[in-house]
Amino acid sequence: MGLINGPPLPSTYRVQFVRLGSIGLGCLLSWPLCWVLAFVFVALKTGALRDKEPAPPGIAVLPTQRAYSLSRTQVAVWSLLVVYAYLFIWFITGEYNTEIPRTILVILGISAGTYATAAAVDKSKENDPKKPATVVKSEGFFRDLLTDSGGAGLHRVQFGLFSVVLMIVFAVTVYETLAMPDFNTGLLGLMGISSAAYAGMKIPEKKEP
Repeated sequence: MGLINGPPLPSTYRVQFVRLGSIGLGCLLSWPLCWVLAFVFVALKTGALRDKEPAPPGIAVLPTQRAYSLSRTQVAVWSLLVVYAYLFIWFITGEYNTEIPRTILVILGISAGTYATAAAVDKSKENDPKKPATVVKSEGFFRDLLTDSGGAGLHRVQFGLFSVVLMIVFAVTVYETLAMPDFNTGLLGLMGISSAAYAGMKIPEKKEP
């Protein structure tokens, strides 16, 4: 027992370790796999993570044929990560009242705000009297997320890259410390700037059906 990165402190406290049974260990290991499979199923078989613009006149586009939405995907992944992290910590420690840092709430707020702003921009383009926006067909998961009609979009790549990096740091920290990380204001600033750039650049962004 001792402070983080410090020497051990003298103590007579006794710690009792509880070994996970085979059922508990199986549940712990199967949860991530089940969640990944559920996410893949939703992504492939439904339109939950895809664009919602109307189809071009005279062209039928099924929900599962629509292009994937970056804002919808990132808010879904962040939500799943936080929920699973909470369940993981509770299952290991037995502490259901675990602390959720305010910065995690800020990240969820940024993700939800980005999704709402992107949806509002797409909706406004649908009402353009000159050339209303229409949905495009999917060209592949990563291509849909990171490119537009002009090729790779810097605003999309930046937003996606910062999101993935923070997600990896979040997952590794939860696994190693059994606590959700408390990101500093600099990292939150990077997330906010990349989100704002993505939402702003969606206004002139073009999609070709």
